[in-house]
Amino acid sequence: MLTKATLNKLKKGGWKSIEKNDSNPAQTWHRLRIQINDTLDHLALLAKTLPNDKQEVVFTQEKIWKLASALLTNPHSEALEPRRAVLACEFMRAAYDYCNSQYMKIEPHLDLRREITDPIHTGLRMCMAIADKVISRSRVDVCSNCGQSTRNK
Repeated sequence: MLTKATLNKLKKGGWKSIEKNDSNPAQTWHRLRIQINDTLDHLALLAKTLPNDKQEVVFTQEKIWKLASALLTNPHSEALEPRRAVLACEFMRAAYDYCNSQYMKIEPHLDLRREITDPIHTGLRMCMAIADKVISRSRVDVCSNCGQSTRNK
């Protein structure tokens, strides 16, 4: 979990403010990164070990949506973002795999299952193709004025 001091700094001015005003932002980032990784590991452990009735209280749709949408949205940039595109595909893949496994339990007939799951799988493949395009475009872009390749950052 984040320390109260770090949490207050982030709420007050965000990371850019910490980076600008902190006496040693590299050390602060190092500590913050460790806290974030520990928190994510702890949440994953809870998701794996808590019984379903406890998870329903902690991992609500609203809370998970708040996290997922924050991870997939960057209001400060209009650039192509491969990390977010790949992350969106991973969310979609996990959702597809879960829903498919649930549907297989309630619909044992393969032909009927395919009618439902094939369009969803097509959507997943489309998402992966879009992510691949974002990745390739973000690596090398072509200047519209001179036609030379440029590197995006």
